[in-house]
Parts: sequence; structure tokens; C-alpha cells
Amino acid sequence: EERRAGRSLTGPHRDVVLLQVDGEDASRAASSGQARSLLLVLAQAMLDLYRQERGQAAVALLDDLDSELDEERATAVCAEVARHGQAWVTTAHPQWAQRLGTQGRVFQVVEGAVRAA
Repeated sequence: EERRAGRSLTGPHRDVVLLQVDGEDASRAASSGQARSLLLVLAQAMLDLYRQERGQAAVALLDDLDSELDEERATAVCAEVARHGQAWVTTAHPQWAQRLGTQGRVFQVVEGAVRAA
């Protein structure tokens, strides 16, 4: 059945996880920014667990981080991840990336080529 479906049909990754915001199911009650924040907290917890179990940091991949978070929160997430390891963060807003300052290096992808910004 799994081969036909093209994915695993059983296992802990298929368990339902209930996340709440102010005591309500986040799938119904959370704003898009709150939902994104919950996912980022879970990702940070996974990064911390990986580091504890493996003794080294994983690389976090954070796609379009500033799309649903205000600038202050997105910058704080970058700072937190940087304190614990490395991250690749994508954005469609170069000016936002430039404001990260010394937290990291900024690259641009133009017509398939990557270059330092």
C-alpha cells in the first residue's frame, strides 16, 4: 500500500499533534503569524534535540521567513537560530536581509547564479 501511495502510511510521523493558542486548536484559532511561530518553535525544538543527540548542530532551512512574521519576530528567530547553529534563510525582500547585519552573510540568486550581495 505504501508503494502505491508513494509515502509512509504508518509511524510516529503520522501521529496527530494538537497545538493550541489560548486553549483553542491552533488550526482554527491561530493567525497565519501565530501558526508560523508555532512551526518555528517546533523546528527549534527539533534542532535542539538533534544537537543533544548528535553533539553537533544541524542546518535549519527557513523558507520565506519574513512573509508571515513581523520584522522584529523574524529577526529574533534568525538570532536564536544563529546562537545554536546555522541556517539558510530565504526571502523575496533583499532590504530585510540586509538589515540582519552581522548575523550572517547575504547572497542573491539571479538567473540561477548565486553571488554575494
